[in-house]
Amino acid sequence: MITYPATAHAELIPGNCFGTFKLPDEVAFVTDRGEGSNLWTTDGRRLIDFVLGSGPMMIGHAHPRVVSAIQEQAVRGTTFYAMNDVAPRLAARIADMVPCAEAVKFVGDGAEATFYSLRLARAFTGRDLVLKFEGAYHGHHDYALHGLNPAHGTNYPVARPDSAGIPGEVSSTILVAPYNDLETTTQLINRCCHDRGFSPASAASAATPAPCSFSTKSSLDSASRSEAGRKPSEWSLISVRSVR
Repeated sequence: MITYPATAHAELIPGNCFGTFKLPDEVAFVTDRGEGSNLWTTDGRRLIDFVLGSGPMMIGHAHPRVVSAIQEQAVRGTTFYAMNDVAPRLAARIADMVPCAEAVKFVGDGAEATFYSLRLARAFTGRDLVLKFEGAYHGHHDYALHGLNPAHGTNYPVARPDSAGIPGEVSSTILVAPYNDLETTTQLINRCCHDRGFSPASAASAATPAPCSFSTKSSLDSASRSEAGRKPSEWSLISVRSVR
């Protein structure tokens, strides 16, 4: 079998990276293997992996029970593009452990999850606008790639695409609000509702509010927390938050 050095044909992978995230060349590396919380690079360095596959490797790399389960399933087949006997049993366990889970939809990654969520919310509400917070990453699809890199003097709520190739028609359905700024966000929503001729409280919303303070960057007083927890449920817009 012919083997190829990992770095010899890196130019065959656009950007020499997966997805839309790329390390600067001076700190970039090629992973050889992972175990527990550590990664080993092809040049022999051991690194602590704080990314953990962007979420799914929460118990670390190559956990013995996970390895055993993968090996057991591999001899039975891996991808069927059809319902299999494992998925319903896993869905039942998730529903038992998550009180709000009435049904479970399995997807390939977080971008696919937010993409389906947006489509479902649009279908349910009959509305097209999506509100997202600047700096939040929700995947690599066209709707999500807006306002990822915060910029001073941004003309809120106008959405700036983070990549070429995103149609302007898509960008026109995205509203961007400043991160952790409840007052400005509320003003943007009220203004948008007024421009479109409906009240923020005129209908039930598909909004998924972020935690009241939006992040650990700051916290709101108890009155603001109460207000932040109440108003999103009345918004006639769609908001999707990241769990990362």
